[in-house]
Amino acid sequence: MFFRRKSVIWTSLLVFCGRVRRRVRSAPLVLMLRHCYGALERRFEGGIFSPLCDRGYDREGYQYRLRQAGMRSREDSLVLSLLERAKRYLLDTSVASFGWLFLLTGIFFLTGALLFEGTGAEVGAGSVSFVLILCSLPLCTSMGSLARAVRKSYFCSRFLFDFCAFSPDGFLGAERGRSRVGGALLLSIALALAALVLTPVGCACGAFVLFCLFVLFALPELNLLLLVLVFPFLQLSSHPTVLLCILALVIELSFLTKVLFGKRELFFSLCDFLVLLFCLSLFLGGLFGEGSPFEGLVLSLLAGIYFPATHLLQNEKWRRAARTCSAFSGGITAWIGILQYALGRAEIRWVDATRFGDIGGRVTSVFDNPNILAIYLLFTFPLALYGAFDSKETTVGRLRFGFFGGGMLLCLLLTWTRGAWLGLLVVGLLFLLLHSRRTLAVACLSPLPLLALCSFFPSEIYRRFASIADLAESSIRYRLYTWQGVMRMIRAHPFGIGVGSRAFLSVYPRYAVSGTETVMHAHNLLLQITAEMGVPVLGLFCTLLALVFLRSLGEGEDSGAGLGIMAVLVMGAFDHLWYSPGLIGLFFFTLAMTKKEKGARI
Repeated sequence: MFFRRKSVIWTSLLVFCGRVRRRVRSAPLVLMLRHCYGALERRFEGGIFSPLCDRGYDREGYQYRLRQAGMRSREDSLVLSLLERAKRYLLDTSVASFGWLFLLTGIFFLTGALLFEGTGAEVGAGSVSFVLILCSLPLCTSMGSLARAVRKSYFCSRFLFDFCAFSPDGFLGAERGRSRVGGALLLSIALALAALVLTPVGCACGAFVLFCLFVLFALPELNLLLLVLVFPFLQLSSHPTVLLCILALVIELSFLTKVLFGKRELFFSLCDFLVLLFCLSLFLGGLFGEGSPFEGLVLSLLAGIYFPATHLLQNEKWRRAARTCSAFSGGITAWIGILQYALGRAEIRWVDATRFGDIGGRVTSVFDNPNILAIYLLFTFPLALYGAFDSKETTVGRLRFGFFGGGMLLCLLLTWTRGAWLGLLVVGLLFLLLHSRRTLAVACLSPLPLLALCSFFPSEIYRRFASIADLAESSIRYRLYTWQGVMRMIRAHPFGIGVGSRAFLSVYPRYAVSGTETVMHAHNLLLQITAEMGVPVLGLFCTLLALVFLRSLGEGEDSGAGLGIMAVLVMGAFDHLWYSPGLIGLFFFTLAMTKKEKGARI
């Protein structure tokens, strides 16, 4: 067959594409760009910031002394000492004692519900008691210690030792556990008394939350995975930004705590330093500008996700786990949007009914705006695309990535967001050209099949896409007038007006073109950054993007994050990417995943 892998034409094309890729990698321009990036890093490490880098990491450097002081304070800490004793106490306790704890607690919950009916103690008492008593039955006969049970359990050992990478030495203990039925009785009575106030469900949820917080602080990498998983679904709550800020704060505090105690290393490079300056600009823009200091604090806190992400995801296992979680979360979000369209629940209010009334509405999925959904999917789709073509993945894993990626692709089309479609075209083209010699060969053969396939596309897609160049179209004309007003504002305030919607809404109307006074943002990322923080910060941001591009030319596996950044920047020419504050955290998280090599360490 013509397209069989071992056909002469296909094999010759693969050989040709392999030679082209090698020539491009060794081209003088590419080598010069790599050399420029390496030279900039060396200048940074050898300049006034050398104390932050490897050259300053010695017994005379303040980093070494700071970490030594942190480790000594950890050893001398009374709180950590008590926690360690509590851990040893629990590990040496017999499994049967935990079974008695569950059994007695379940009985006391039921008793309290009967005796104190009407006080709230009966809320959920039956279901919680049934679960506790059911869990206690297989435990009450085991006299082995909890440490032995954790080490011998297939699921516990796989999760704690293989996935979380905890050391088994931290879970050592006697084979036969100590019976502590008295302690189980006292604790079950305390829980029963607490249930009179908090209800049994509240006690169970509180215990689960405390356990999760302990695990998340002990392993900050899990915090990042949790953030990626729940990010889109936080939008269903009434205060998504508050919840996202809490998660970001927990991640950053747990990471910094691990660094100070010598459990993690903090690597510092030139890109990291520029991100730090950008976060500081966000904070100062909110503090001294026309906007709210709270908005500047929120944006800088969310952008600060970059620092734990860029260092915790250096390990290949965690990078692949983050990619999997991102593809899973994005795929579920996309299929919710597809179901929304299939059920006729797409939003009509985002459609210009006079020109595109036949498209049937635009999907928003769990978000409030189709453009925000499109930005989120542009971040996640390249990760799923690379996962589907990753030779290190199993066949089931690649099919799973393909399923989620296909859902994202279809959902992106149903958002009817033209800027996202342009970003999607950039992703597809760059992926075919850069991923491997096989994808490059497919790119050489694809024009004619694609032209044939395009004939089956609905006419609404052609009209919607062609309207990008139609200056008479309402949204295009609206953006052009908005950009004119924003340019006037930048000329009057070259150092910015302050960060946040409050600053923009208070200053922009004075410079707006008639009819655009109520616009919420600049509809362009670079113009928005310039208007809020000034021309110098725009230069800082562009320099950061250029360095990220240079860094991506280095050797190493690409997770697809670089294509995600490219795609959203294309859409950023028509929209403000972090009009929804959470998206700035996703932007810098994806930026962190583009890092392939370690920088300096602190």
